[in-house]
Amino acid sequence: MSDMFASAKSVLRRADHHITDLDSVIGSHALDKKYTYRAEHDSISGKYIHKIVFSSGFSDDISCIMFDAVNNLRASLDQMTYAVAMKHKPGRDPRAFHPFPFAGDLAHWPNKIRGLKNDIPSEIIAVFTSFKPYKGGNNILWALNEIANIKKHAILIPAAFGGAMISIPVTLSEEVGFEFARAPFFTGRDEVELFRTSNPETSAHVGFSGTIVIRHPAEIINGQPPVPFLQLMRLEVGLIFAKTEVACEQLGWT
Repeated sequence: MSDMFASAKSVLRRADHHITDLDSVIGSHALDKKYTYRAEHDSISGKYIHKIVFSSGFSDDISCIMFDAVNNLRASLDQMTYAVAMKHKPGRDPRAFHPFPFAGDLAHWPNKIRGLKNDIPSEIIAVFTSFKPYKGGNNILWALNEIANIKKHAILIPAAFGGAMISIPVTLSEEVGFEFARAPFFTGRDEVELFRTSNPETSAHVGFSGTIVIRHPAEIINGQPPVPFLQLMRLEVGLIFAKTEVACEQLGWT
């Protein structure tokens, strides 16, 4: 017998391809990104701001591949839910849309479930509910839906340098007026503030190693490294598929 989830699993495999591709692209950016060291006078504080300035911003390829991966993960869940609905009531209009239920938070989840009761067996609804696909329940699934929707309504999720490891000579920290930047402080996609000094003659040989992260207003998403974050999403989606298939087998849909 044919697999009722064959189409959904095909889309899921495409998501795997995008995640692998993203990992490769991010790796090449991290290795090839050129930067220069610069000290600039700040007229407000009177300090000299030492920073790393990159030769160019990140290509939108990173954001595009990330969106493609997330969109495939989201679409695979929608196709899985559609397959369940069609199996539950074979005579229904095949053009009907039966998306996987996501909610903004727990308070909105009951409405999502009520909208599915006529289309999805209670056993499958119980599986979906167990994953708590809403903010505050399963934040990974909530983030999946949030990122999948944003391009449709706004812009690409940007990628930028996030947490970094910086190597600076120890003797520099002994200077009077020396101030480390916060975190360090990333002033944009193309530069990183490292530290400030009061002495214009100060210079340093700086070793820098940084990571690429997601920029998003939601604290759950902001600062997350794209590939590990997508891998967590992929894990959750895979678990939903596995438990839904078990429930379908118990319903006799084999």
